[in-house]
Amino acid sequence: MDDFLNYLDSEILKLKLHGSEANCAVISSGCKLNQFEAGQFESLLRNRGFNVIDASNMHKINEHTMHIHLFLVNTCSVTEKADNETKRMLNRIKNKYPLSAIILTGCFAQLNIV
Repeated sequence: MDDFLNYLDSEILKLKLHGSEANCAVISSGCKLNQFEAGQFESLLRNRGFNVIDASNMHKINEHTMHIHLFLVNTCSVTEKADNETKRMLNRIKNKYPLSAIILTGCFAQLNIV
């Protein structure tokens, strides 16, 4: 966890030095536990200085209107369907926000090397 927090702090520092607002989005797939953890991640990111973007509005945002510097994706891999949905979601993020960092958590992240 310390490495994760150090990474967040270093990203915030870099963005502040460049005069940028630090935008991030937390996306959760799968079970109730993942949804609960997503709320915890959002609080942690806000406390670290990030502006957390509502993931339900992601379809309205693009690189031209707002840069999202960091995506934290809490993943599921319990079923093949959940696994495939996670892969599609990651591909959409990579294609739409190629300069953004992506942090994967959850069971997909533990079972797969991306």
